[in-house]
Amino acid sequence: MSDGQKKIFWVNVKSAIRQDISSRDIADPKIRLRAIERVEELLRRHFPKEYSNPVELLKIDKDFLVKRLGQYKDKGQLAGSEKSIIKNIYEYLKINCNASSSNNDNIEENNRLPNDNS
Repeated sequence: MSDGQKKIFWVNVKSAIRQDISSRDIADPKIRLRAIERVEELLRRHFPKEYSNPVELLKIDKDFLVKRLGQYKDKGQLAGSEKSIIKNIYEYLKINCNASSSNNDNIEENNRLPNDNS
């Protein structure tokens, strides 16, 4: 990794988002939890570099990614729950990639999302 870039694994991103969803008062959290699985599969198939190192997603405009992933769906666009997951991914990465480099060895300490009631 160049420029002192922090390595974040997909499993950490996914776990943090799942925990965040489970902790919020959402009418039907199972919808978003299933959306994580669908987004994960789309990333794994069509963005393998970014899937293996999610920090690379920050080099891609979020709206571009949403449109691009939507092209691989039958309806030609992502569902609202999938768009919400993409938003959560970017929020997680922005928070955890901007954490101080002295915390790089402790991913769990930085494994957080902002409270989002959407």
